[in-house]
Amino acid sequence: MADQTSDTPVLDLLSRMTADSMLSAGLDGQSLMLVRVAALVAVGAPPASYLANLAAAESADVDPEGSSSVCTTSASRGSS
Repeated sequence: MADQTSDTPVLDLLSRMTADSMLSAGLDGQSLMLVRVAALVAVGAPPASYLANLAAAESADVDPEGSSSVCTTSASRGSS
C-alpha cells in the first residue's frame, strides 16, 4: 500500500475521483459539476457533499451564481 503523506487522504481521494469522473463523463467540467450539484439537491444530500462538490465546481470555473441558480431551480422543481 502507498504511503499516506497527505494530511487529507479522504479529500485527496475525492478530488481524484472527481477528476476521473470529469474525464470519463463526456461533458465539460462546468456542465458536469452543475449536473452533480443538481443531483445533490434532488436527493437531499448532506452538507458535506455540497462543500466537496461546490469546491470542485469552483475549480472547474463554475460561476457561484450558476451553482446558486441550479440549487434554487432544482429545489423548486422537487417541491412542486
